[in-house]
Amino acid sequence: METQNKIIVNIVGNVTTSPKGINILMQFYFDASKYYNTVIEVDLSNMTWIDANLAALFEALIFKLETENNLTLTTNFDYAFSKFHVLFRNGCLQDSNYSFEDVEKTTIPVKKFLPTELQDFSEYIQLQLMANRGMNYIEKKIKHQIHSDLYDVFQNILRHARTDLPGFICGQYYPNKKRFMLTLVDLGVGFLVPIREHEKGAINTDIEAIKWAVSGGSSKVVNAACEIGGLGLSGIFDYCINNNGIFQIYTGKGFWSSSLAAMGIEGYKLSHNFNGSVLNLIFAVDYKN
Repeated sequence: METQNKIIVNIVGNVTTSPKGINILMQFYFDASKYYNTVIEVDLSNMTWIDANLAALFEALIFKLETENNLTLTTNFDYAFSKFHVLFRNGCLQDSNYSFEDVEKTTIPVKKFLPTELQDFSEYIQLQLMANRGMNYIEKKIKHQIHSDLYDVFQNILRHARTDLPGFICGQYYPNKKRFMLTLVDLGVGFLVPIREHEKGAINTDIEAIKWAVSGGSSKVVNAACEIGGLGLSGIFDYCINNNGIFQIYTGKGFWSSSLAAMGIEGYKLSHNFNGSVLNLIFAVDYKN
């Protein structure tokens, strides 16, 4: 909404790692994308919760608004600090008047990486993700495999995304929920375009493309310029279903989840189209520190 000279865009509701939470952030993006070359205040007073790992998607959407619409986004930092200080701990919100040490050691900082910064991404996974206390329960061998799969996901999805734009990542350990959540976002063409080209029209929906990728279709070579092989998706999927975890993918208008697939549900068609992909990994943490 617009009040006098100030443009205000609200984020409303409970922003969880779910179709509903993603729709809330996408609604914020589409509301803000109506404006150009101006300053927008992001009103968080109607946001009741946000899963901190979704800072990766939030940051990606802000990046799009800043670069595509030449928008400057701000917020009421006093209110944000009092209600959502986790977004300061992980670096999503930054202001010189506020600092917050992560004494609980639960956050994984939100970061963006260009497709050329593979080594930096690998170091982030090793030094930030794998070193977090929420990952202590995982055996060293399994952690190495997760590292390798995430590296493949980042390397290949960004290449197939056909974009030079950065990818975004953020994680959060939730001790009370016994969960560790990680979100990885790219701003490319999504799954459907390259997979439909490879399958010569046999794949026609976003959900079909996601299912093809996680089922092992991603092991196929498309051509020398665009190789679907080695996405790492099937490896992560296998880990999640064998270790009480959840794997979610959102691309285009399609939302797929390993937990839905286990119940025989194909997926959901969401309200807003996302030109890129969002990967959410929810690891089960069932141990005592």
